[in-house]
Amino acid sequence: MKTTRALVALLCSLSLICCNRSGARYQDQLLKAIEQADAVVIVEHSDREDFFESESTDLADPPRYEYGRVNLDEGAIRQFSADVRNMAPATQDEWPACIFEAHHTILFYEGESVASTMRVCIKCAEVKWDGTKETNPKALITCLKPIITRAGFQTERDWPALAKRQSERLGGQ
Repeated sequence: MKTTRALVALLCSLSLICCNRSGARYQDQLLKAIEQADAVVIVEHSDREDFFESESTDLADPPRYEYGRVNLDEGAIRQFSADVRNMAPATQDEWPACIFEAHHTILFYEGESVASTMRVCIKCAEVKWDGTKETNPKALITCLKPIITRAGFQTERDWPALAKRQSERLGGQ
């Protein structure tokens, strides 16, 4: 019985150590993605949740409106890399109970192709990046907000109203 308890305690400890390093591995993979990218592009856009109260929009296939797109220059990419490098690597271990609404996407290009996509929800302080299977650092959203604002985008807006105006401007498309 003591051996079983000791083994369980050891496995739990190893599990915590492994998970606690996940943020650092994520940080390393993000740095590599930034530094190896031929281009890094930030896009501000609508999210399907922006149409939740719309009676005329098919929520199964809502439109995706792009409000802006910025190809980061070399200086902005160096700053992005420095911000990520200086970010605390502690692994995120708590998540908000809110609906993920990505209004900003960071695209990492290799040549003409998108190598990975990072969807950012500022409201939930949550990020979904297909460039890793690791858990992100707690400080990631704090690191990404300035990158998004330096690119000229806003992190807080009335997104449903913006989507509605865009829909009206495009004639309901």
